[in-house]
Amino acid sequence: MSPPLEYHAEVTAEGFVYGGERRARVVLGEFRAHFIRPAVAWLNAKALMIADRLDPHPWSSWCPPQALRVIPDSVGAQLGDVPAQLRAWAACRDERRAVIERLREGDPFALIVSDHSGVYAFTLWPVTVATTPPPPPPGRARHRKRRGVPLLKRQPVPL
Repeated sequence: MSPPLEYHAEVTAEGFVYGGERRARVVLGEFRAHFIRPAVAWLNAKALMIADRLDPHPWSSWCPPQALRVIPDSVGAQLGDVPAQLRAWAACRDERRAVIERLREGDPFALIVSDHSGVYAFTLWPVTVATTPPPPPPGRARHRKRRGVPLLKRQPVPL
């Protein structure tokens, strides 16, 4: 019988700070699940959420008119289009099935996409879960003898 597993998912972003030379890595989310499908579904939802945050629709209701503009495909192809890559991965059922099969075999999964602003990593891996508590450290008694507690004698209360 194989040991029980959990599945740990993490989404990170790494990029230059204010256009300088220093890089920063930020964890955008973490998730643990006892089953593969909820972990893959969480990763899928995060990919769509981040794609929508990076590349909102120009006619979004929350956005003032003329605040966002459509970039021609030729410019997006030169810079790399992370939101399009994330949406394509999230929409492809065959990709998700491949991730599930990979995890069933015990292998980790990583989707790494990048553009001019940074690198986004979507990772998912199985983690073995301990089913029994670890043994006590050597040299310590497993059980201690109960020590006797002295009883207090009742004193008569004077009237």
